[in-house]
Amino acid sequence: MLPIVQRHQGTKEDCKVNDRYSSRKNEHGKVTLTVNGLVGEGILLNISVPGALIETGVPLATGQFVHLRLTIATQQIRVNLAAVRWVNGPRAGIEFIRMSEEDQARLRWYVGFVEKRRVTTRQWSEAVICSGFSGI
Repeated sequence: MLPIVQRHQGTKEDCKVNDRYSSRKNEHGKVTLTVNGLVGEGILLNISVPGALIETGVPLATGQFVHLRLTIATQQIRVNLAAVRWVNGPRAGIEFIRMSEEDQARLRWYVGFVEKRRVTTRQWSEAVICSGFSGI
């Protein structure tokens, strides 16, 4: 049986979902980005394992792919491939797609990522109904 979905009749703010598998860490660092052969700089506003919020004067559009070099404190993290997921004026939400294992480890350590492991067990939940005869 499928769960019943109830619609919430409220404001847009009431419907926000805050269930993230990685928390955001507010951070002001330097961002160097390359998009369509153009190199520019920006400011890192916050970061999490799947992405970052940046502010830049480089014109960005939703769906573009970028390369990033993030400088946080004394760490440098390279993101070989990232996607622009949204743009609002000079701010953009960036999703990390491809980076080296070393850079992934640095990022996870930096944001304090703790992986949530789920153990799933499959159980058969239908009643078994026998039909027919054997030995005929």
